[in-house]
Amino acid sequence: MAIARKHRRPIAVRGRQFLWWVYEDLENLGAMTLAVASADKAFLVRYEIAQTDETRHLMVLGQEFPGLPARRPWRRVRCPAFVAGDSVTPSHVRQLIDWCLHTNRDLVQVDWTGRDAVTG
Repeated sequence: MAIARKHRRPIAVRGRQFLWWVYEDLENLGAMTLAVASADKAFLVRYEIAQTDETRHLMVLGQEFPGLPARRPWRRVRCPAFVAGDSVTPSHVRQLIDWCLHTNRDLVQVDWTGRDAVTG
């Protein structure tokens, strides 16, 4: 199933087309969230805009995310800040996509609270 284009903005990064949108995530206490997806949903991430430095992370929902092991739903990784303030611009979205698709970066998986995941 394709992603609805209504209320979504297109952006081209590395010769590929993506859609992005900001929404109030009611399942996450109304947190303003940036979602970015490729047309085929192979790349699909969510980034909560107002996170603390200690727990900042993004959720990986799609199969395409270089550096992560085999597909598991709702993977979360620590990430840098992509949005300063409350306004999301295409530049912020482009930085997020570039970081996600970059193959030479350290990835730290975290739990749903943004704390380092315990491996065992």
